Amino acid sequence: MKHNLLVGIFMLMCLLVQAQTVDGNQGKFGVTATFLGGNEVYPVKTQELVGGLGWADGDGFWACSFRYLYPLNEWLELETGIGFSSHKIKREIYEIPTSSVVAGREFEKDQTAVVDFPVGLRATFLKYFFVGGGCFLSIETGSTTFLDNQTGIGFRYEAGVQYEFPNGILVTASPYAKHYATLAFSTDHEEKLGEWGIKLGMFFQLKK
Repeated sequence: MKHNLLVGIFMLMCLLVQAQTVDGNQGKFGVTATFLGGNEVYPVKTQELVGGLGWADGDGFWACSFRYLYPLNEWLELETGIGFSSHKIKREIYEIPTSSVVAGREFEKDQTAVVDFPVGLRATFLKYFFVGGGCFLSIETGSTTFLDNQTGIGFRYEAGVQYEFPNGILVTASPYAKHYATLAFSTDHEEKLGEWGIKLGMFFQLKK
C-alpha cells in the first residue's frame, strides 16, 4: 500500500510538471550524457558461495537522459524527464583456504540496466552556475544475480556550470550523484546501487 501511494504521488507530480505553461514560455527540452564516473554497491552484503565468500561492487557505467525544464521564476525551474543507465557489476570471491586450496581472490562480472523518471528542482545563481536535486522512480530492466533489485524511489543531487547562447541553446556540465532504490519496492532488499560522475547536457528553448 505504501509503495502504491508513493508511485501515485510521484506520477501525479510528473503530470503536473509536464502540463504547466505560463505566458507562452514552454521551458527547455534537452539531452544529457555521462561517460566519466563510477558506481558502487553499498552496504557490502557477503554471500556464501561454493568454496568461499562473495560480495558485489560496481565496475563502471554509462548513462543518458532526456530532460524537460519548466521555469517557475527567473532563477528556479522544475525538472523532469526519463533516463537510462547501464551498470557493470563485479562479484569478488574470496576463496577460503583449505588443505588443498590457497586463499585467493577471483572476480565474476555481470551487468544490469535501469530506467528512471526524475522530478526535482534546479536553481540558477550568478547566471553561470546552478544546483539541483530531487527524487526519481527507478525500474530495473536488466537482471543480475549479483545485486538486489533496484526498483524503487531514489535521490539525486548535482551542481554545475552553464552557458546560454544568444539563439537560446543552453549547454551544461555538472558533477552529480545518484542513489538508487533508497525506498525499495522489494521486501528483501539490502544492497543499494550508487553512481557519480560528470554529466554533459544540451538544452533547446521551446516556444509556443
